[in-house]
Amino acid sequence: MTVWLWCELALFSLVSPFALMLLRSAIWFIPLLWAAGLLCCWYLYTQKISLKALWGWHAVNKASLLKIVYRFIPLAIMIAAVMVSFMPESLFSLYRRDAGLWLLVMILYPVLSVVPQEIMYRAFMYARYRTLFENPKYWVVTSAIAFGMAHLFLHNVLAPAMSLIGGLIFASTYARSRSLALVCIEHALYGNFIFTLGLGQYFYHGTVMHS
Repeated sequence: MTVWLWCELALFSLVSPFALMLLRSAIWFIPLLWAAGLLCCWYLYTQKISLKALWGWHAVNKASLLKIVYRFIPLAIMIAAVMVSFMPESLFSLYRRDAGLWLLVMILYPVLSVVPQEIMYRAFMYARYRTLFENPKYWVVTSAIAFGMAHLFLHNVLAPAMSLIGGLIFASTYARSRSLALVCIEHALYGNFIFTLGLGQYFYHGTVMHS
């Protein structure tokens, strides 16, 4: 069983991202993401994990939210400083180009993208593969690598690199709290900031091909 789990983990985190790179149109991404997310939900259901336990709203409190904010602020400042220094022309590009579209992204991104990603790379990966790692830190690293690899289909270096760092942050939050709600809030905070700042062009398919 352990050998099979390792093979399955390799397939899930290493092989499938390369298969995803064969996508020629972004139109398939959200349906595929939700299909995979629903399969992961089915597995969690078979493990008798209730919705209450899965979402873990009890962990969403003032202390946990402040911890997220305190970690977010210095990283946000660093990312913004890099943008101002090296990509000033892209600063707030989405908002400047189409404020209505920016608002739509702020509303829909957490629901359509963040939720299924966190179901897959945090809740499912923890429930399915945590027994392979004696040290929880190794699971955090594995989850982050899988999350970064999943962004290879965007065909640029920045998206997987930033997703790897984000994966480390989100996986550590989930390992500590076991709260899908808390980690979705954190992921949405970073994602909406990235799109607002002007780096969103690197996080949807085909915009920076072969860069």
